Formats: sequence, structure tokens, C-alpha cells
Amino acid sequence: MLSRWFGNQFIQNIWQYAANSNNLFLSDINSVLISHNTNLKNALKKYAVWRYYTGSRDDGNHFPKGHLYNSSKILREYITGIGSGSSFPDDLWNRGGTSYITFKNADGVLDINFNGQDTREFSVIALNRRAYFGDTENTLILNSQNDGTIQNLSCIGDDEVVLIPIVTDWQSQLNINSYSYSSNYGQGISTSFWTEKESNNLNGTLTLQRSASTNSGVSKNLANQLDYNVVVNQERFLNVGGKTVKHNRWNQLRDKNFLNQQFRAGNDNNRQSAKYENMEYSRIQSRLEGQLIQDKGTFEFNDPWYVKSDGTQPGNYWIIASGVYEPNGKEGATEKGVFLNQEIAPNKPYYSVKADYLQTFNLSQTGRTHKFYFQGWSASPQGSAEFQNANALETPVVFKQANATVQAKYY
Repeated sequence: MLSRWFGNQFIQNIWQYAANSNNLFLSDINSVLISHNTNLKNALKKYAVWRYYTGSRDDGNHFPKGHLYNSSKILREYITGIGSGSSFPDDLWNRGGTSYITFKNADGVLDINFNGQDTREFSVIALNRRAYFGDTENTLILNSQNDGTIQNLSCIGDDEVVLIPIVTDWQSQLNINSYSYSSNYGQGISTSFWTEKESNNLNGTLTLQRSASTNSGVSKNLANQLDYNVVVNQERFLNVGGKTVKHNRWNQLRDKNFLNQQFRAGNDNNRQSAKYENMEYSRIQSRLEGQLIQDKGTFEFNDPWYVKSDGTQPGNYWIIASGVYEPNGKEGATEKGVFLNQEIAPNKPYYSVKADYLQTFNLSQTGRTHKFYFQGWSASPQGSAEFQNANALETPVVFKQANATVQAKYY
């Protein structure tokens, strides 16, 4: 671990220093660490955390071959996040003695209390393991009696907390180092989650931190100023006021158009709403000399809200079609339509169309090969769609009314 922390030369530095020292070897290690602006106590803390990431918990960021080591022992696991206990019967031994106590599925925020044996020297880390985000190491501040509390730990969904007490006294050999601990629900930031069409609750469901399901309108306590990931589970709802509605954005943020979004919990951000809008039927056609010929005339349509069959949303997704395409917003969906009046602006989603300048076809009507040249885009009825540049091969398009037909014109 030390060589990965400071480089391979560091181990050689220790041996060179020890060769000219009359002190204990641990004291020599501490002296070399001090020359690198740290000390042996900090190294013992880091070593304790690294030992957690062994075996099945190896994350590739700690021991180079951590997956080959045995997984470090978990002293206790609390599957509802709430519990209390002590080090007995595994009281810590001297010089780096460590335990691992896991708290899961609290469906909110945890506070953890620690009480270490007096006259001993402890450090305590609360490792917050996070889905979607990097794990964080939180150090408990202990008083002179080795008592301390840490708050605001996320323990919802796949987030969990690992309490790691460590004996950091390397100068003495006190073989029994005991402690006790307890966990309680923390206050956190009460954050509500919604699926809404305008202000109407659609009674959908959302998933927080990979596995915590919540109904629309329900609040969860989240750790203040921590980032979270939420996914709305319904891409669309049928027959809402006689219309099919599809997920359009989060809150009023037009650039947050995916089914999942990440946000930072806080008092000013304590309402997360998946917003839905009506889908209105439309179609795109390729017109060859004013005629619609089945499966002739290739064009592309970019739908930034499109959902593929595996649930992913590419964002910049061009759908290739010939003759006619009726947007449906999701691979395999039977309901068809687009959003109306989407703003064309940088960093915001909007529809686009694209066509080639020249297309060549063999037409059965004439038995000959014909060349067709792009002449621009149009909408029927007139004004039912607007183009940023109707003469460009590729252009953003805004659908203005239901039943609009966008046409690529070729002659």
C-alpha cells in the first residue's frame, strides 16, 4: 500500500533510513512518513480502509490484486440500517486493529454514535458507499473519552455505511481495545418525488439510488449536499385526459430530458418532479416530385427523448426511414406522437430532420433509374411545423400542431 501511495522508491527509503537508525522499526517508518507530510497513524487509517476493498469488494482502486485476497471479515451487518452493539467478542488488538460494521437499507439518512474505551487511541471512519457516485470517507471527531457522532450519511437504495474503528496507537501494545456504537435515523433533507402532468399527480413510481422505490408524492430524507440519482419508471402514461403523455423533463429544466437525472439534495432543491407532456400525432415524409412513393426516399429524424428497447436514451439518436415515418418516442411503442412547441436553443433538446442532396431510385412505374435532388423542407398544413432553415439538408424542426406532416421535397 505504501508503495502505491508514494511510489516504489518509498520502501527503499524506509530500509535506507532504518539501516542508519537505532530506533524501533515502526518509529523509522513513522519518521519517513513524516518526511512525506504524513505519519504512521494516518497510514494505519488508510490501511484499514484499503483492507475493506479486498476479495469480492475489490474496486480496482486499492490493492493491485485485491480480488485475489480473502474478503475482510464483516463483524456485523444491520439490514434495516438501525442497530447497536460492541466490539465483543472481537475486541481490537493493538497497532492497526480494525473492525467493519455495515448498515444497509435505512431508506434515508443515518447518524452513528461511537464510544471507544478510555485511555486508548482510536480513529473511526464512516465509509459511505454510494451507488452511481464515488465512495466517501468520513472521519468521526472523537473527544478525550473517545466518544463521537457523525451525521448526514446516506443509507437509501444501494447506498450503505461501513463503520471502521481503528487502533492508531503504534507505540504501545494494549491488546484489548473495546468500543460500542449505535445508529439512528437522521433528519436529513425531506425531499418529495413526483410524476406530474402540469400539477396533476400521475401516481407513477420512481427509483432512487438504484433500488429504493417510491410512489409519486412520497418524501424521503436525503443527506444534505450529497448527489443522488433518480429514475422515473414510466416513460409514458395512457389516457390522461384522453391523451398519451410522455416524460419530457425534470422540474422545469428543459435540458434534463432523460428518464434518470442526478441532483444535489438541499433545502432549495427538495422537490423532484418528472414532468410529462402530451404526445401529438405527426409524421415525416419524403416527396418525390410531389408524390409519396412507398419505401422510396430516405431521410432521418432525430428524437432526443427516444428510448431504446434496452431502456437507454442516446440523446442524439437519428432514426433512418424511407417514405414515411411516424414518430413514437420509444422502440416498439404503438402510441405515436411528438411534443409540440419545443424551443430550439443551445443545450436543450429539440427535434431535427436530415436528408441527402441526391437520391437515386429504380422506379417500377417507368422501369428506369431516376435521380432526385433535394429542394427543401415543408409542412402540411402550412405552419403546422417550423424549420430553423427549410433549405438546409439538416435542420431543427418545431412541431406546432397535431397531425403535422413534415416533408422532404425532391425533384
